[in-house]
Amino acid sequence: MKSIVYKSAQDVVAEDRAVPELADGEVLIKVAYAGICGSDMFIYQGVHPRAKAPLIMGHEFSGVIEKGHPTLAKGTPVTVYPLLSCGQCEPCRSGNPHVCNTLKLIGIDCDGGMAEYVKVPVDKVVEIPAGLSM
Repeated sequence: MKSIVYKSAQDVVAEDRAVPELADGEVLIKVAYAGICGSDMFIYQGVHPRAKAPLIMGHEFSGVIEKGHPTLAKGTPVTVYPLLSCGQCEPCRSGNPHVCNTLKLIGIDCDGGMAEYVKVPVDKVVEIPAGLSM
């Protein structure tokens, strides 16, 4: 699949990669659109404190279900909540997973949506309402 890969500071390339293999609890999304965020610019500049090369960037994206979702059919338009929290620390247990002690993000701490396909945890998939464009 075609991917945009951060290789090192100010070195981002288009590269062919294998389509991600799914584990239990993961969904494959065929990406339609990906935004470029300020975080992506920090990654490109080589100054993001967590992003490590090689990395497919992109935590702001939309697309359609390709496979793996237990209730949404293939082709369903979706976006993703990109925060990956542990669910066990005090902030998570008190209903604040956005400030998890070990917070990670899709597209920063693991491969993201600047590719033809991306795998994400099933609980991070958000269906796009009918009538709303991707």
